[in-house]
Amino acid sequence: MGILAFLTASRLKGELTRQRDEIARLHQMLDVEVAQKQETEKQYAEQQQHIQQRTDDQLQKIEALSADRRQLKLQLAEDRKKIQAEAENKVKEMDIRLATLRQELEDKHNHHAKVNQQNATLVEKSNQLDARLSEMATSLQQSENRIQELIEEKKKLEIDLQKIMGNLTRW
Repeated sequence: MGILAFLTASRLKGELTRQRDEIARLHQMLDVEVAQKQETEKQYAEQQQHIQQRTDDQLQKIEALSADRRQLKLQLAEDRKKIQAEAENKVKEMDIRLATLRQELEDKHNHHAKVNQQNATLVEKSNQLDARLSEMATSLQQSENRIQELIEEKKKLEIDLQKIMGNLTRW
């Protein structure tokens, strides 16, 4: 039994050594896996931190863009109001100018109508004066003719008077 015990002890010793070696190898593999796990967790944490940083940066950019967008909307609304006010002022100015031009046109039209009426009145008066002048010319001609007749009659009467006076002096 001594040999058997020796063989068994030797086998047990060999088995223990093998198991110790196996345990050491498993510990080593465990250490490697733990190191890999730690490295992976470290990389994961770095990636998470990088992702978080990028997310924070993107959120800041989004917030900045949102603020810019709000500012641009306010600026756009302000510009729109300003442009609308300018357009309304221009429309009012154009309406005033248009009303002024219409008034001027109406005044010119009224003046033109008044001048036309005055011209028509003047033409009528001119025609009346022409008719009157024609009547006066006719009357003047008749008067001149009458004067000529009277002059001739006067000459005849003077001749008759001289004849009578010559006859009287002869008597």
